[in-house]
Amino acid sequence: MWFPRLASDRALRRHPVEGPFALILAQGGAERIYCLNREAGRRGLHPGMSHTDARAFCPELRSRPADPQGDEWFLHALRRWATRYCPWVGIEEDQGLVLDVSGATHLFGGEEAMLSDMRQRLMRTGLEVRLGCADTRGGAWALAHHGEGIAPPGELLSALEALPVAALRLEAKTVTALQRLGLRRIGELEAAARAPLARRFGMELLRRLDCAMGRQPEPVTPLSDPPHYGVRMALPDPIGLQEDVMEGVSRLLDRLCDKLKRREEGARVLRLTLRRVDMEAQSVDLRLARPLRDPARILPLFARGVGEVEAGFGIDLLRLEALRVDRLPARQVAHVSSDRDDRMDDLISRLGTRIGLENIQRFQPLDSHIPERAFTLAPAAWSEPEGPWYSLRPRPLRLFPPEPVTPLGATPLRADTPRPEGRRTAPPPPDGERDRREHLLAASGAAPAGDRRDPAPRPTLGAREAGAGAAALPREVPTPGATRLPEEAPAPTLSAAPSAAPPGNATRGSLPTAGARESGTGAAVGTMEMTAPASARRPAEARAPAPSSDEEPPAPASHVPAPHSDVTRPTPQGGRPPRCFRWRRMRLTTARATGPERITPEWWLEDDNWRSGLRDYWMVETEEGRRLWLFYTPQAPGWFVQGEFP
Repeated sequence: MWFPRLASDRALRRHPVEGPFALILAQGGAERIYCLNREAGRRGLHPGMSHTDARAFCPELRSRPADPQGDEWFLHALRRWATRYCPWVGIEEDQGLVLDVSGATHLFGGEEAMLSDMRQRLMRTGLEVRLGCADTRGGAWALAHHGEGIAPPGELLSALEALPVAALRLEAKTVTALQRLGLRRIGELEAAARAPLARRFGMELLRRLDCAMGRQPEPVTPLSDPPHYGVRMALPDPIGLQEDVMEGVSRLLDRLCDKLKRREEGARVLRLTLRRVDMEAQSVDLRLARPLRDPARILPLFARGVGEVEAGFGIDLLRLEALRVDRLPARQVAHVSSDRDDRMDDLISRLGTRIGLENIQRFQPLDSHIPERAFTLAPAAWSEPEGPWYSLRPRPLRLFPPEPVTPLGATPLRADTPRPEGRRTAPPPPDGERDRREHLLAASGAAPAGDRRDPAPRPTLGAREAGAGAAALPREVPTPGATRLPEEAPAPTLSAAPSAAPPGNATRGSLPTAGARESGTGAAVGTMEMTAPASARRPAEARAPAPSSDEEPPAPASHVPAPHSDVTRPTPQGGRPPRCFRWRRMRLTTARATGPERITPEWWLEDDNWRSGLRDYWMVETEEGRRLWLFYTPQAPGWFVQGEFP
């Protein structure tokens, strides 16, 4: 059997087309005709012709993409159908079948009757076929491709002598060379001397000729049918209860698993077909996570599908088939437990019957130090769990795309001049109408004139110059590096409105007194209260004696307001995690930070997320209970959260 237009006939069986039709296949960077129908052949088109030229010759040509793999499967299906004529059926290379019908022709009424039956059945399915029958395989191939007929027994030469030498399955260059020598027919080649032909063309030419003439055997090698794993059960009376159907499935599983065990195979896909008395059939498909042949483990997985079957007036036929099997060699039975846990496979199979096996995935490690590339997702049913995951540094359980954070915290009033630790500087004298003497007296800690709680007299400029008011000055040594007021500086003023203060505290809106500074209590500036840090408090015995009358009194220290949640702190120096920050509308405070772990991008891979450069990762534990994985980008200062620890 030779199918000259198998691919196009198969395509037109599914979707018929009137007029010229061709299948296109990309070859060598160009689209060429793979197969065409008879109408396209009449228009002058041929296989191997470019699609562009074909459209130019035949504008009404209709085309579709070719499917060589599907054509091969279809040819195998035809091979299985051809076994109805004889058991020995093989596949030829050029879309054909070869059958050894020795001893089988009488079952169909002779050779002519059998070939007629083949042709009629194939034409009804829409397939064009050419048949040839001869005593040898080479003779039958020559008749099918170039003559189509039956060679009478013992008269092979008379049936083949008029055929061209190409009917001997020779190479194209050999056929061309023979034609140049004047040897165009098989009869002419048979009558020529063999020695000159062997010296010029080699022994392959003579071997093909001898095979066609029967002087050298050429057996037919049939393809063996794959093992069929299917069992069925016909019932004398219809059944309709789920328990009865499950009992029948149990008996079918026992028989099927015995077949699988003999061949050391395991079922991966099973199909249960239930036929009702009204000839309607319903199927229940089952996909397994691992190859199985244990009836006790497979039977419970059918319960869900069987429960959804409509029994109607009853079921009288059950058929169980393994659609896909995999290799499952026998395992050694020992008294110790194996490393493999079958319960996980059963769980995956049960979940797969509900949501699908492809939706159950597991993480697999990859060889990469980039956090988001250190793992991959693989279907759990078609992958094995890897060994333990090794990591030199802890990694978060939850990993998500980087999210920016906003550092928060206390900052000086003037962010461009941060206050160094342990140093106090005097603010510039404010504008006002008070003279320099009042400013110096306020800086010395003396009480205002209107405050009756302080009985100490207010010193005058003349008294200070005479040395009489020296005892009223504060006994505090100016901080090294403190800024002194200029000679012409005006007296300071405060913008906050004064308010009543509780007893024992300084009046709100005034500078702290000397007593308040010595006791270390906090002072209020405007509406923001602050508490002096412990490092700024000085014990009284550590203070120096009062300055002499000719010395300049110390300048007042500047006071920093208390922290506020809306004040943004600049990025910490050196890339250390911020003390307070805002993330996902939550204010978090750092309690402990471990790091940094510097990770550089993989330069050999393209990744837009890592184009910014290296990252410094920190594991930050917050006072609110969250354990976050932050990273800092030195090249573009900024903090981001990429993961969260449990």
